[in-house]
Amino acid sequence: MKRNPTLLTFVAKQENSSLFLIYRNAFELTTGYRLSLRITGIITDSEVLTIPVPVGRTFPMQLIATKVEDSLSSVLNIQLCVQGLLEAFARQLGDESNRAILELHPSGSSAVMLAMDFIAENISSNIHLDGVAAAAGTGSFQLCRIFKRDTGITMTEYISRKRVQKARTLLCDPYRQVAEIAEQAGFTSLSQFSRNFLKFAGESPSEFRQRRKELEHCDLRVANR
Repeated sequence: MKRNPTLLTFVAKQENSSLFLIYRNAFELTTGYRLSLRITGIITDSEVLTIPVPVGRTFPMQLIATKVEDSLSSVLNIQLCVQGLLEAFARQLGDESNRAILELHPSGSSAVMLAMDFIAENISSNIHLDGVAAAAGTGSFQLCRIFKRDTGITMTEYISRKRVQKARTLLCDPYRQVAEIAEQAGFTSLSQFSRNFLKFAGESPSEFRQRRKELEHCDLRVANR
Protein backbone atom coordinates (compact mmCIF):
# COMPACT_ATOMS: atom_id res chain seq x y z
CA MET A 1 0.00 0.00 0.00
CA LYS A 2 1.17 3.53 -0.71
CA ARG A 3 3.21 5.41 1.85
CA ASN A 4 1.89 8.81 0.78
CA PRO A 5 -1.02 9.41 1.29
CA THR A 6 -1.21 7.43 4.51
CA LEU A 7 -3.23 4.24 4.79
CA LEU A 8 -5.77 6.04 6.97
CA THR A 9 -6.31 8.66 4.26
CA PHE A 10 -6.49 5.98 1.58
CA VAL A 11 -9.13 3.99 3.48
CA ALA A 12 -11.14 7.17 4.09
CA LYS A 13 -11.09 7.96 0.37
CA GLN A 14 -12.34 4.47 -0.47
CA GLU A 15 -15.13 4.80 2.10
CA ASN A 16 -16.24 8.05 0.43
CA SER A 17 -15.95 6.75 -3.12
CA SER A 18 -19.07 6.62 -5.27
CA LEU A 19 -18.79 2.82 -5.52
CA PHE A 20 -18.82 2.38 -1.74
CA LEU A 21 -21.55 4.93 -1.07
CA ILE A 22 -23.91 3.49 -3.67
CA TYR A 23 -23.38 -0.08 -2.51
CA ARG A 24 -23.60 0.89 1.18
CA ASN A 25 -27.01 2.51 0.74
CA ALA A 26 -28.40 -0.38 -1.33
CA PHE A 27 -26.95 -2.95 1.07
CA GLU A 28 -28.51 -1.34 4.15
CA LEU A 29 -31.92 -1.07 2.49
CA THR A 30 -31.73 -4.68 1.37
CA THR A 31 -30.27 -6.42 4.40
CA GLY A 32 -30.54 -4.11 7.40
CA TYR A 33 -26.75 -4.08 7.80
CA ARG A 34 -24.73 -0.84 7.78
CA LEU A 35 -21.34 -0.96 6.03
CA SER A 36 -18.10 0.80 6.89
CA LEU A 37 -14.37 0.39 6.28
CA ARG A 38 -11.63 0.00 8.86
CA ILE A 39 -7.88 -0.49 8.77
CA THR A 40 -6.99 -4.14 9.35
CA GLY A 41 -5.95 -4.75 12.93
CA ILE A 42 -8.36 -2.30 14.57
CA ILE A 43 -10.46 -4.16 17.13
CA THR A 44 -14.17 -4.29 16.29
CA ASP A 45 -17.27 -5.45 18.15
CA SER A 46 -17.52 -9.23 18.20
CA GLU A 47 -21.11 -9.07 16.94
CA VAL A 48 -20.32 -7.34 13.64
CA LEU A 49 -19.30 -9.12 10.45
CA THR A 50 -15.79 -8.40 9.20
CA ILE A 51 -14.53 -9.26 5.71
CA PRO A 52 -10.93 -8.54 4.63
CA VAL A 53 -10.60 -6.44 1.48
CA PRO A 54 -7.89 -7.87 -0.79
CA VAL A 55 -5.64 -5.32 -2.47
CA GLY A 56 -3.55 -7.76 -4.46
CA ARG A 57 -2.39 -10.37 -1.95
CA THR A 58 -2.46 -7.98 1.01
CA PHE A 59 -5.46 -7.10 3.17
CA PRO A 60 -4.99 -3.52 4.45
CA MET A 61 -8.72 -2.89 4.97
CA GLN A 62 -11.69 -4.64 6.50
CA LEU A 63 -15.30 -4.32 5.40
CA ILE A 64 -17.49 -4.00 8.49
CA ALA A 65 -21.20 -4.86 8.52
CA THR A 66 -23.21 -3.85 11.59
CA LYS A 67 -26.77 -5.11 11.99
CA VAL A 68 -29.19 -2.22 12.54
CA GLU A 69 -32.56 -3.94 12.08
CA ASP A 70 -33.16 -7.18 13.98
CA SER A 71 -36.68 -7.65 12.61
CA LEU A 72 -35.62 -7.64 8.96
CA SER A 73 -32.78 -10.04 9.67
CA SER A 74 -35.04 -12.53 11.46
CA VAL A 75 -37.85 -12.40 8.88
CA LEU A 76 -35.65 -12.88 5.85
CA ASN A 77 -33.02 -15.02 7.55
CA ILE A 78 -30.70 -12.64 5.74
CA GLN A 79 -27.56 -13.56 7.65
CA LEU A 80 -27.19 -16.68 5.54
CA CYS A 81 -26.51 -14.60 2.41
CA VAL A 82 -24.93 -11.45 3.88
CA GLN A 83 -21.52 -13.12 4.11
CA GLY A 84 -21.51 -13.99 0.42
CA LEU A 85 -22.62 -10.51 -0.60
CA LEU A 86 -19.90 -8.96 1.55
CA GLU A 87 -17.21 -11.19 0.11
CA ALA A 88 -18.24 -10.30 -3.44
CA PHE A 89 -18.26 -6.59 -2.64
CA ALA A 90 -14.94 -6.79 -0.76
CA ARG A 91 -13.34 -8.26 -3.88
CA GLN A 92 -14.86 -5.53 -6.06
CA LEU A 93 -13.70 -2.87 -3.60
CA GLY A 94 -10.22 -4.39 -3.71
CA ASP A 95 -10.31 -4.08 -7.51
CA GLU A 96 -11.14 -0.39 -7.22
CA SER A 97 -8.44 0.11 -4.58
CA ASN A 98 -5.83 -1.42 -6.88
CA ARG A 99 -6.94 0.98 -9.60
CA ALA A 100 -6.82 3.92 -7.18
CA ILE A 101 -3.19 3.17 -6.31
CA LEU A 102 -2.22 3.85 -9.91
CA GLU A 103 -4.42 6.92 -10.25
CA LEU A 104 -2.87 8.82 -7.34
CA HIS A 105 -0.58 11.28 -9.08
CA PRO A 106 2.64 12.23 -7.31
CA SER A 107 3.24 15.87 -6.45
CA GLY A 108 6.62 17.41 -7.17
CA SER A 109 8.91 15.80 -9.69
CA SER A 110 8.12 16.30 -13.37
CA ALA A 111 10.55 13.44 -14.10
CA VAL A 112 8.18 10.98 -12.42
CA MET A 113 5.25 12.23 -14.47
CA LEU A 114 7.31 11.92 -17.66
CA ALA A 115 8.29 8.39 -16.62
CA MET A 116 4.65 7.46 -16.05
CA ASP A 117 3.69 8.84 -19.46
CA PHE A 118 6.45 6.83 -21.12
CA ILE A 119 5.40 3.66 -19.29
CA ALA A 120 1.75 4.15 -20.30
CA GLU A 121 2.69 4.61 -23.96
CA ASN A 122 4.97 1.56 -24.00
CA ILE A 123 3.22 -0.80 -21.57
CA SER A 124 2.84 -3.53 -24.22
CA SER A 125 6.56 -3.43 -25.06
CA ASN A 126 9.68 -4.55 -23.24
CA ILE A 127 10.39 -1.54 -21.01
CA HIS A 128 14.01 -0.91 -19.97
CA LEU A 129 15.00 1.37 -17.11
CA ASP A 130 17.49 3.28 -19.27
CA GLY A 131 14.74 4.08 -21.78
CA VAL A 132 12.40 5.35 -19.07
CA ALA A 133 15.19 7.46 -17.55
CA ALA A 134 16.06 8.95 -20.93
CA ALA A 135 12.41 9.89 -21.51
CA ALA A 136 12.30 11.46 -18.03
CA GLY A 137 15.50 13.41 -18.64
CA THR A 138 17.40 12.02 -15.68
CA GLY A 139 19.71 9.18 -14.67
CA SER A 140 18.46 5.68 -13.87
CA PHE A 141 19.50 5.70 -10.21
CA GLN A 142 18.08 9.18 -9.63
CA LEU A 143 14.77 8.27 -11.28
CA CYS A 144 14.35 5.11 -9.19
CA ARG A 145 14.98 7.10 -6.02
CA ILE A 146 12.55 9.93 -6.72
CA PHE A 147 9.93 7.55 -8.16
CA LYS A 148 9.82 5.59 -4.88
CA ARG A 149 9.88 8.81 -2.87
CA ASP A 150 7.00 10.40 -4.76
CA THR A 151 4.75 7.37 -5.28
CA GLY A 152 5.52 5.05 -2.38
CA ILE A 153 6.16 2.10 -4.70
CA THR A 154 9.11 1.12 -6.88
CA MET A 155 9.04 1.74 -10.60
CA THR A 156 9.23 -2.01 -11.21
CA GLU A 157 6.10 -2.55 -9.11
CA TYR A 158 4.37 0.35 -10.87
CA ILE A 159 5.05 -1.19 -14.30
CA SER A 160 3.82 -4.59 -13.13
CA ARG A 161 0.66 -3.08 -11.66
CA LYS A 162 -0.03 -1.17 -14.88
CA ARG A 163 0.38 -4.35 -16.90
CA VAL A 164 -1.94 -6.27 -14.62
CA GLN A 165 -4.46 -3.45 -14.89
CA LYS A 166 -4.32 -3.66 -18.69
CA ALA A 167 -4.64 -7.45 -18.54
CA ARG A 168 -7.71 -7.19 -16.33
CA THR A 169 -9.40 -5.03 -18.95
CA LEU A 170 -8.49 -7.46 -21.73
CA LEU A 171 -9.69 -10.45 -19.70
CA CYS A 172 -13.20 -8.99 -19.72
CA ASP A 173 -13.38 -10.03 -23.37
CA PRO A 174 -14.21 -13.77 -23.16
CA TYR A 175 -13.03 -14.36 -26.73
CA ARG A 176 -9.43 -13.33 -26.09
CA GLN A 177 -6.93 -16.08 -25.34
CA VAL A 178 -4.91 -15.77 -22.14
CA ALA A 179 -1.61 -16.09 -24.01
CA GLU A 180 -2.63 -13.24 -26.30
CA ILE A 181 -3.60 -11.09 -23.32
CA ALA A 182 -0.30 -11.75 -21.57
CA GLU A 183 1.62 -10.61 -24.65
CA GLN A 184 -0.51 -7.51 -25.20
CA ALA A 185 -0.06 -6.51 -21.56
CA GLY A 186 3.71 -6.64 -21.96
CA PHE A 187 4.54 -9.89 -20.15
CA THR A 188 7.28 -12.03 -21.63
CA SER A 189 5.78 -15.39 -20.61
CA LEU A 190 2.60 -16.96 -19.28
CA SER A 191 4.34 -17.86 -16.03
CA GLN A 192 5.43 -14.26 -15.49
CA PHE A 193 1.91 -13.09 -16.31
CA SER A 194 0.27 -15.54 -13.91
CA ARG A 195 2.74 -14.78 -11.12
CA ASN A 196 2.27 -11.01 -11.37
CA PHE A 197 -1.49 -11.23 -11.80
CA LEU A 198 -1.80 -13.32 -8.66
CA LYS A 199 0.44 -10.94 -6.73
CA PHE A 200 -1.30 -7.70 -7.68
CA ALA A 201 -4.85 -8.85 -8.41
CA GLY A 202 -5.00 -11.43 -5.63
CA GLU A 203 -6.35 -14.19 -7.87
CA SER A 204 -5.42 -16.08 -11.02
CA PRO A 205 -6.50 -14.85 -14.48
CA SER A 206 -9.00 -17.72 -14.76
CA GLU A 207 -10.44 -16.94 -11.32
CA PHE A 208 -10.79 -13.29 -12.32
CA ARG A 209 -12.67 -14.25 -15.47
CA GLN A 210 -14.97 -16.60 -13.60
CA ARG A 211 -15.74 -13.97 -10.97
CA ARG A 212 -16.53 -11.38 -13.64
CA LYS A 213 -18.88 -13.86 -15.28
CA GLU A 214 -20.66 -14.52 -11.99
CA LEU A 215 -21.00 -10.79 -11.25
CA GLU A 216 -22.77 -10.27 -14.56
CA HIS A 217 -25.64 -12.34 -13.18
CA CYS A 218 -25.62 -10.79 -9.71
CA ASP A 219 -28.01 -7.97 -8.84
CA LEU A 220 -28.46 -6.45 -5.40
CA ARG A 221 -32.15 -5.58 -5.23
CA VAL A 222 -33.98 -3.64 -2.56
CA ALA A 223 -36.21 -5.99 -0.61
CA ASN A 224 -39.89 -5.25 -0.15
CA ARG A 225 -40.34 -4.02 3.37
